[in-house]
Amino acid sequence: ISCYSFNTSLEDWHSARSVCLQNGGHLVALETETEYDNIARMLRTTPEYSSLNNGWWTAGNDIDTEGTWLWADVNRPLTIDRWIPGQPDNRFGTEKCGEFNPTHNYLYNDLTCEWKRPFVQRYSIAWIDRSLKKLGLALSQGS
Repeated sequence: ISCYSFNTSLEDWHSARSVCLQNGGHLVALETETEYDNIARMLRTTPEYSSLNNGWWTAGNDIDTEGTWLWADVNRPLTIDRWIPGQPDNRFGTEKCGEFNPTHNYLYNDLTCEWKRPFVQRYSIAWIDRSLKKLGLALSQGS
């Protein structure tokens, strides 16, 4: 089980990834169709997010090997084919990082990693539970 944070500060892909790791999570890796649909729906239907009219960074990238798209920090291949038609295209030979693109109904797009975008962070429930326990709190208490 996971939970998500939608960070509206604008960061380049590497900085967004660093922020996520420092916070105990990682850039969102969309490993199932359901997860993709839920995140895209949140971005599409939440006015605070959709009004930004900006792409959102995901963990998807082909930084190490052109054309081999992986989810950073979980080191799994990107298997859900929700790309904008004709993407990824590595335009100008510099597009190595993946975003949700609002212009195309939040389908995937490859983009230059240096562009600044908001980003989606994923946390595991186990990490949240451990963090709360350190504070003397709990996710839920039995009766």
